[in-house]
Amino acid sequence: MKLLRSLAIPKFVIVIAFLYALYYPFLYLVLYAIFFVLIPLRSLYPAYVTNEDYNALTYLKSLPQGHALSSPEIGYFLPFLTDKFSLLGSVEHTLDYYEKFNDYKKFFSVTTTHDERRKILKKYRIDYVFQGYKESSISHGWLKLGAADGLELIFNNKGARIYRVSIDTRSSY
Repeated sequence: MKLLRSLAIPKFVIVIAFLYALYYPFLYLVLYAIFFVLIPLRSLYPAYVTNEDYNALTYLKSLPQGHALSSPEIGYFLPFLTDKFSLLGSVEHTLDYYEKFNDYKKFFSVTTTHDERRKILKKYRIDYVFQGYKESSISHGWLKLGAADGLELIFNNKGARIYRVSIDTRSSY
């Protein structure tokens, strides 16, 4: 206390410094929780899949190993539920995410030609295409994919479809 008196620091400054020392770590923790915990959690994909999607993913698990094209939301779960590689997942875990995301949107667009779809399948060496609600929202309805796109329908329920790529995607394009 003699040291504080000898420095001639007013008591209210000491009290403010003490409160600030208590408050600052608390403020730091609150800001950390808001910006690094709560906000990222809100941006995560939903922690569920529909029954139709789950049934389709279960079927996909029974197929040989390969790469699958799907929405990022399904792609987030696809490796865990099917043991297949997903073209898209979370932004943090997908290399060249935005390029792949644009190709995904282009693939499911109604304005994309059959040749452009085939090029996308070859570019990423896709073996399976998952078409569910999210994928259909890009084309504003169920996109009619088929042999002209290099695809064969192998699973269909009211909410999801799985196509096997019927062209050789392993050769260079």
